[in-house]
Amino acid sequence: MNSREPNSICKNVKCRRKFFACGYCTRNLKWRAVACSPECYAEYEKQVIEARSKGKQLNLMPERTDMSADEFSDFMQKPHEEIMEITKSELKDHGFTGEEDGISAAEAVDAINDEIRKSKHKNNSYKKKSQAEGE
Repeated sequence: MNSREPNSICKNVKCRRKFFACGYCTRNLKWRAVACSPECYAEYEKQVIEARSKGKQLNLMPERTDMSADEFSDFMQKPHEEIMEITKSELKDHGFTGEEDGISAAEAVDAINDEIRKSKHKNNSYKKKSQAEGE
């Protein structure tokens, strides 16, 4: 099983947290493709509306850290069926087998992101403790 690594950056300018987005959400431009949480997505939507009202051009595409711009463009052109197979493989690499687990893809992505947040929190707590001991 691969380590649970983020592959996207939250488009909410007040957040910018790294998170995991599955291929299916990215290809279909679901909220999980651009934001780390429903709350961040709601804030991002407000930011988009505000920017548009001021005549600003925005890049609305997800910000993936695991693909170049050309790879992302190619990815977005793939048929939905192929993307679903890629997503199943991604989730399997993260230890989720889908229907056999009784877990939906969305639930698996949420579990991966929960683990990423916990790991990040644990690492930050360790750094703070180490810094405090070193003073």
